[in-house]
Amino acid sequence: MVDAGRVLLLVLILLLIHCSLAQHSFLNSTSERIALLDLRSSLGLRSSDWPIKSDPCNNWNGIQCKNGRVTGINISGFKRTHIGGSNPSFSVDSLVNLTFLEYFNASGFSLPGSIPSWFGYGLGSLQVLDLRSTSMSGPLPDSLGNLTRLDALHLSDNNLAGSIPSALGQLMQLSVLDLSRNFLTGQIPTTFALLSNLSRLDLSSNYLTGSIPPGLGNIDSLKSLNLYDNNLAASIPVELGNLSHLVELNLAKNSLSGSLPVELAGLKDLVRMEIGDNGLEGWLPDGLFSSLKKLQVVVLSGNKFDGALPEALLSLPSLRVLDVSYNNFTGVISTFSSNAPLPEAALKKRRKRWIYILVGLFGGLGFIVILVLVMIVVLRRCHDTIANQKGSANVGPVPEGDSPSLPKDPVILSGFRDSFTYEQLLCSTSEFDDANLIKSGHSGDLFRGFLDGGSP
Repeated sequence: MVDAGRVLLLVLILLLIHCSLAQHSFLNSTSERIALLDLRSSLGLRSSDWPIKSDPCNNWNGIQCKNGRVTGINISGFKRTHIGGSNPSFSVDSLVNLTFLEYFNASGFSLPGSIPSWFGYGLGSLQVLDLRSTSMSGPLPDSLGNLTRLDALHLSDNNLAGSIPSALGQLMQLSVLDLSRNFLTGQIPTTFALLSNLSRLDLSSNYLTGSIPPGLGNIDSLKSLNLYDNNLAASIPVELGNLSHLVELNLAKNSLSGSLPVELAGLKDLVRMEIGDNGLEGWLPDGLFSSLKKLQVVVLSGNKFDGALPEALLSLPSLRVLDVSYNNFTGVISTFSSNAPLPEAALKKRRKRWIYILVGLFGGLGFIVILVLVMIVVLRRCHDTIANQKGSANVGPVPEGDSPSLPKDPVILSGFRDSFTYEQLLCSTSEFDDANLIKSGHSGDLFRGFLDGGSP
């Protein structure tokens, strides 16, 4: 029993050592270490992210290793040194020496320049390539079609131009292809129909022309198809109705024409349908929406549809957004299914909008009223202050009673150099009788008076 316990303890210790070594895999390839140091220098990475004296597999941010070899590099969100930032470029040539590299993520890291053609020849183990928002420019190299192990290719939000290489149709393992928000031109390659594992295809916000390849309807695994904001023309292929697992379909802002195919009724998992801002016309097929029970968003605005809205569309149980504006529809939306929340979601949206309008209106009126009242109070105070100042300067203070106060001190007449009381002045002028008025001046009236001795 003792020996068995020791053996079990030894096995547990060996397992712990093995697990510890597996978690701390040291880089054992000199050529790969040199490649990483070259990459660190060419990209101008900071020593705080990739300390030169430390083991890359254990102490470098964004480096993943397996069995002592580099399998992943993630520099997304990194910042260059001051020197490296002064002249950034797509300088990643040393990646070619990382033969076990499975993913490279530089999204958001500035890499101005073109994708080198050797990418497709020297990175054969690559499974994920993420170069979103890296300021790349130039064309897509045909050699990318040689990355047959690639599972995800993210190249959106860059300055890529030219046509899409048909060689990308060779990426049979690809599940995500995102080339959106670039300057790509030409047609969508028909070879995309060969991407049998594709679940997401995003070519939106480019300058693609031609028609939508009918072969896209053969990609059974496709869940998201986004061709928004291009120059695609012709009609919507009826083959798209074969995409039974499609969840999102966005064909808006193109130049599509013709009618809406009733075959799209086969999109039984569809949640969002956005086909606004095109040239589609005609009646909406009666049988189109009856089987699309999962639809939550339907945007048909900016087309030439006419006729009445199908009852099946208005009765969709999960519908949240319905935009049919700027069309030629006729009739009145009079009935809805009892379990359709669209009207309530809309009366609520409208009520909130009116609340905001009324709050803004009355708030503005209230502010104006308060401002006017404040101005009136200020002006009135200013008027009273001015009036008081004038009154103080002209008439002096008002004593008890209705009559002005009489001076207590004698009034000095400078011409006689004698002083007289106010009563003496009243007596000498017969109480300022008009018969004694000489003239009216700017500062007062001038009267004639006689003293007790008869002197004037």
